Amino acid sequence: MKVWWHERLSGELPALNLPTDFPRPPVMRYRGKYVGFGLPGTLDSALRYLVRNRKTGMFATVLALVKVLLYLYTGETDIIVGTPVAGRIRPETEDQIGCYLNTLALRDRISPEESFLSFLKKVAGNAAEAYDRQFYPFDRQADELATERNLSRHHLFDVMVFEVLVDDDTLLELGDTETIPVRDITVRSRFDIGFSFLLRDDGIRFGIEYNSDLFREDTITRLRDHFTELVRDVTAFPEKSVGELNLLTPAELYQILVRWNDTKTDCPADISIH
Repeated sequence: MKVWWHERLSGELPALNLPTDFPRPPVMRYRGKYVGFGLPGTLDSALRYLVRNRKTGMFATVLALVKVLLYLYTGETDIIVGTPVAGRIRPETEDQIGCYLNTLALRDRISPEESFLSFLKKVAGNAAEAYDRQFYPFDRQADELATERNLSRHHLFDVMVFEVLVDDDTLLELGDTETIPVRDITVRSRFDIGFSFLLRDDGIRFGIEYNSDLFREDTITRLRDHFTELVRDVTAFPEKSVGELNLLTPAELYQILVRWNDTKTDCPADISIH
């Protein structure tokens, strides 16, 4: 298990340099905000169909989508993303009291020429292998890699992807007592960005937790819109190569293709061209 992780994270580890709105503070202050969103009904159904048709699971599909999004934002082809795991896959730990939470560093290399389906299959396979070896402690792994620590960012990766297993909107049944969900408005972000999703009967609920020392809210809402457009393109054309996938909204495409190219002007009639 130790050898597998060391081989997986060998060599120079990549740094994901997302374009930020503000300079990175020398020491992380864990200030965060949160943006939640869902997909339009037909698009939600299309994503669920893709998952069922390819039998890769929703987590692997969202993970692949996020990694493609990060590639299109940064141009980085070697991307590490973290995900938390419960660490209770062995029967003998099911009844034990205590926290078995661990973190996996999921590393994948992207080729712009490969299709999304090919990349999805690779991501799903790598994630399955990592889950089979989830008992190796992340802290020990990070220490053994002996990489240089940087207090301005998290060790090994800056982005998390995880599935939310408990719906905060579920009301407790306490006899005649009425319960109302109250959300904690204080968000602490240990990473640059954290993508989450929750499977619900009425649609997949996504969330983006972000470091507010690095990003403005309008930047994250644009990231949200780009993720939505990427899902739209992937579900419509899953065989399209990663480098050709679209994440621009119709308004952005119109601005780039039409407004910025509208350079027509009349030549003055009273002077010659030269």
